[in-house]
Amino acid sequence: TAGMGGTAGTVGDGAAGDSAVADATPDGPCVDTDKDGVCDDVDKCPGEDDDLDADKSGKADCLENILKNGQVATAASDWTADTNATAKWASKDAQSNAASGSLEVVNASPDGTVPTFLGATQCRPLTVGKAYTAFAQVFIPANQGLSVLAQFVVQTFTTSDCTGGGGSSLVTGFVGTADQWVELERDMGQSTGSSVRIQLVVRKHASGNATAFFDNILVREK
Repeated sequence: TAGMGGTAGTVGDGAAGDSAVADATPDGPCVDTDKDGVCDDVDKCPGEDDDLDADKSGKADCLENILKNGQVATAASDWTADTNATAKWASKDAQSNAASGSLEVVNASPDGTVPTFLGATQCRPLTVGKAYTAFAQVFIPANQGLSVLAQFVVQTFTTSDCTGGGGSSLVTGFVGTADQWVELERDMGQSTGSSVRIQLVVRKHASGNATAFFDNILVREK
């Protein structure tokens, strides 16, 4: 569901993308380490899928994403877990691509008496005056015995390293749909800041851990 200025919509699992056979050339097979169907020597996005356009912008995500490791292909690098949260790589992938994965985010707050909002973050530079949009896909496993919701928050800063203040904070609506990948998107407008921190949030209001998977996390110029 949409809310608080953002949008959310369900998506299908997509076709399997496990490409174990190297891409063919006139001279025979070539090396395709990341199994995206593109030979390593001409691969524009090593370690990521050169063709994936999850947000349907008309351009490959890896060529326009200002975030690092947005596809979470093989590791959880560049994402930092909040205190009382964990963030690790998982094999679950929004496109059912066996060569890629997602970020498994766990809210492990010990406080079950009030809602808690914990997750994983990344800080990246912005260009003042440029307009941006943010996008992600999220999967909430069912049967957790908790009221689990997920969203992302984008906060801009006037500094280049996500410190201080002077920027803006924008959020998507919460997603609570279980056992299917759901799209989250937020128009960030024209930036007045020099950096942005995106936080992937898992919200719970009970004791015990709450889990959500995030994939194809993207901040791009409009």
